[in-house]
Amino acid sequence: MSTTPLKDLQIDNSLGKVLFSWNSGLVSEVSISKLRGMCPCASCQGHGNAPRFINNTVKSIKKTEFVGRYALTFIFSDGHSTGIYSWEFLRQITELDT
Repeated sequence: MSTTPLKDLQIDNSLGKVLFSWNSGLVSEVSISKLRGMCPCASCQGHGNAPRFINNTVKSIKKTEFVGRYALTFIFSDGHSTGIYSWEFLRQITELDT
């Protein structure tokens, strides 16, 4: 992961949280439900709108994949997988919890 600003990623489905360790030294976490609720895909957010939280009951992530060197995508337990979470967007939504 050294080619990205992300040093490490830990998913804890039992606690419903994701822990991000950034190369800058910052460590941030976000609930899986919040991560799913803030999904940036057009289906969830529409086009050109400010990001908004969408209520959900998702508590686990099945898989995470890199999208090039600029983002991650998550496959949630509800099957949703179309959101592309840029590093900047992930930092924004995780910093809201700190």
